[in-house]
Amino acid sequence: MTASDGGWPAPEPGAGAGVERGEDYAPAVVSGGLAVAAGLLAVAAVAGSTAGAVVGLAGLTALGGGLLVGRGAGVTAGGALLFAGTLLAGASGGTAGVVLAGAVASLVAYDAGDRAVRLGRTLRRGADTVRVELVHLVGTVTAGALAGGLGLLVFEVHPRNAPALWLAATLAVGIALALVLRPSSAAGDPGA
Repeated sequence: MTASDGGWPAPEPGAGAGVERGEDYAPAVVSGGLAVAAGLLAVAAVAGSTAGAVVGLAGLTALGGGLLVGRGAGVTAGGALLFAGTLLAGASGGTAGVVLAGAVASLVAYDAGDRAVRLGRTLRRGADTVRVELVHLVGTVTAGALAGGLGLLVFEVHPRNAPALWLAATLAVGIALALVLRPSSAAGDPGA
């Protein structure tokens, strides 16, 4: 697919493996900024758990590193560590609201970071991507808020409010968000 028929432009040779520092890579600014902000929110949500905070900070570091050098693997590892920190916080007594906020924030951080790297690798420094980024990010945040709200509703309606339920609800929300937010290979996205 090409840009003229609604798809993404073809990636440059080697773009799938990330770009080297000397090349003209820069992450998309709006998506990259939201990724870092969401990562900070995820870490703040789990700050009551030492293990969750340590793992969350490692995730934020990996996310930031992936954004800086244009490596999707770093962003993916960062998102996974942020989510793992949230699960650890939940397992050590975090409230359902905090756990769901951390889970949604970690998945938004991953999705926004992934988008920032993909746009930066594909379109390079200086490309006007703000409109595309905003449309994608509004969808991401809306889906995350709806899924998080649904997870919290499931937790509140459950008669026993058992900790296992909110861990299961968090996992279900995470899986649902990952499925909804993943790039579609049918759309011609070069990194899919």
